[in-house]
Amino acid sequence: MLLTMVILALFAACASCLLSVAVALRVKKAIDPLIEEGAFKPTRRLPVSLGTKISTYGEFTDMRGEKISFPTESDGPWILAFQSTSCSGCKSQLPFYKDYLSQLDLPRERVFSFISGDSAGLSEFADEIGEFATIVAADDTVDVGTDLGVTTWPSYLVVAPDGSVVFSSESAAALPELDLEMGESAAVS
Repeated sequence: MLLTMVILALFAACASCLLSVAVALRVKKAIDPLIEEGAFKPTRRLPVSLGTKISTYGEFTDMRGEKISFPTESDGPWILAFQSTSCSGCKSQLPFYKDYLSQLDLPRERVFSFISGDSAGLSEFADEIGEFATIVAADDTVDVGTDLGVTTWPSYLVVAPDGSVVFSSESAAALPELDLEMGESAAVS
């Protein structure tokens, strides 16, 4: 009887260990793609490297049909965003981005949102942030995002008066306050 109990206890312990290993492997399998794709990766790559110079690109036509171009050095810092109509993260961040732009009170001629995707979806972005940002249909113009190496949407950049990227993020909530007098970005504390 004692031998039977010992054998059953060993069997239960082995089964428990096997179950623990199986659960651990299943959890690892579920989490690995998130780590590989960068969702939990501590060394996440910036959408655009700091210091990257933005070319002038000439004129663009915005959704209102107006001819626009990127600001010059004398205009101060400006914002450049890359979004997509098919990106759920872009849509979910619109309220944060709108709130940021409304508090920033930067002229809309110094805020550019290049939006790729179907034209019907552009109206959602125009309705939400159109009074604060110049909306450009990215599919109808020179692909600024490709030239800068943008591979994730949304991507938000703060550009210094000299045309260099001083802030880069995939989160509208991370956008810094701007010192509009000095022309430099300063992190929110």
